[in-house]
Amino acid sequence: MFEMKVSVVIPVYNAEAFVAEAVRSALDQPQVAQVVLVNDGSKDGSAARCRELCAADARVILIEHPGGVNRGASTSRNLGVASSTEEIVAFLDADDRYLPGRFSEDERIYQEHSDAEGVYSAIGAFYHDEEGRRLFEQRFSDELTTVRVRVAPEELFHGLIGASRILDFGYFSLDGLSVRRSALERMPRLMRDDLVMGEDGEFLIRLAFHARLYPGSLNKAVSLRGVHAGNRVTRDPRWDLSRLRIYEALWEWADQVRLDPVARTRLRKDLLHYRLRCASTGGQRRKTIAMVLREPSVLRRQDTALAFVSVVFGNNGAAGRLATSTVKGLFAMLWRIRGRTPPKSARATATR
Repeated sequence: MFEMKVSVVIPVYNAEAFVAEAVRSALDQPQVAQVVLVNDGSKDGSAARCRELCAADARVILIEHPGGVNRGASTSRNLGVASSTEEIVAFLDADDRYLPGRFSEDERIYQEHSDAEGVYSAIGAFYHDEEGRRLFEQRFSDELTTVRVRVAPEELFHGLIGASRILDFGYFSLDGLSVRRSALERMPRLMRDDLVMGEDGEFLIRLAFHARLYPGSLNKAVSLRGVHAGNRVTRDPRWDLSRLRIYEALWEWADQVRLDPVARTRLRKDLLHYRLRCASTGGQRRKTIAMVLREPSVLRRQDTALAFVSVVFGNNGAAGRLATSTVKGLFAMLWRIRGRTPPKSARATATR
C-alpha cells in the first residue's frame, strides 16, 4: 500500500501578506509531511512571519541562503529541494494556494502506476487585487492552466514543445506538479539560476523529457495562482527577450542529450522565431534573415512569418503594412481552405 508523504517547497520573497495562507493550504493536505520555506532575502516582514509559522507547526521549517542574500526563485527552489526530506516533492509559490484534495489524484496515480515519477494537474487563478486581474487578462487567454489532452508519459515532452500533431496541447505549472525525489536527483540540472523569467517552465520541459510524468486532474484545478499587481510574469517588459533566453537554454540542453530529429527541429524553429522577434540591430537582422533563408519552412507558422516581415520591412511604412496584410490574408485563406480554425494563441507560459 503506497503511503504518499510530500515535502512542499515554498520560496518566499517579500510575501509577508500572503505566505501564511499558502502554508495553511499546504498543511491542510493530509499527504503533506513537511513544508520548506526558503526566505530569499526578503526586505519586508516575511522572515518574522515564517518564524511564526514554524513555531506554530513542527512540519514547517525555514531556511535561508548564506548571508541572508537574495538569490532568486530558481536557486531558492533548488535549495528547498535539497533541504526537503520526503520522497515526493511539490512546489507552491508564497502568494498561491492549494485547494482541498490537492494530492488525492496524485496519490491514486502513484499507487496504480509503479513507474510514475511525477503527476501534473491543472491550476486556476484567484485575484488579490484588480490591477493584477487587469494585467493577467491582458497576457493570458484562460484562467485554467492545463494540458488539454491526456497523453502517455513518453508523449508529454513532444506535446509541450509543439512537436506533436496536437495544435492546442496546453502546458502545466509548477504548482500543479508533484514529483519523486529520485527523478529530481537523476536530472542533470534542476532549475537554472541564469534565467530571470520562465525558469520554471524551462525546467518542466526538461523534466518531461527525463521523467515519466502522468496526467492527473486536467479539467479541474488543484491549486490556485495568486494574481496581483506585483506578479513578475505580468510585469515583464521584455517578454520576447525572456522567451528567447528560455529557448537558448533549451537549445544548450538539447546539445547534451539525445533528442530525436523532430524535437530538435521544433526547438530550433522556436529559437529562430524569438531571435526574429528580438532582432534590434542591423547585424542581428541580417543574421536572422540569413537563417530564415536557410530554413524557410519556419515561415509556415504565421507569427514567425509576421516577425520575418517586421525584420525585413520594419514596423512602419507602406511596404511593411502591405507585407503584413498580405501574410495575414494568406494564412486566413489557408485556414478557410482547410475548413478549420486557427489554434488558440498561447499568450503566455505558466511562469511567474
